[in-house]
Amino acid sequence: MNHWNRDKLSPEELKKEIETLKRLVFAIYSKLPPEEKNFIFQNFASSHDPEDRDAASLLNVYR
Repeated sequence: MNHWNRDKLSPEELKKEIETLKRLVFAIYSKLPPEEKNFIFQNFASSHDPEDRDAASLLNVYR
């Protein structure tokens, strides 16, 4: 994540940054108490936004 001050990233750099951020989010999520994990998961799962439901599927692995 050393590109914060650059205007544009190549598609490869952007994909790498996104994957790094996903790993960080999942690492934090996995440390939450079960009630909080369930609350976050339910909010994503009940959304009408397909991207939120996709995120819920990913989060479900860490519940």
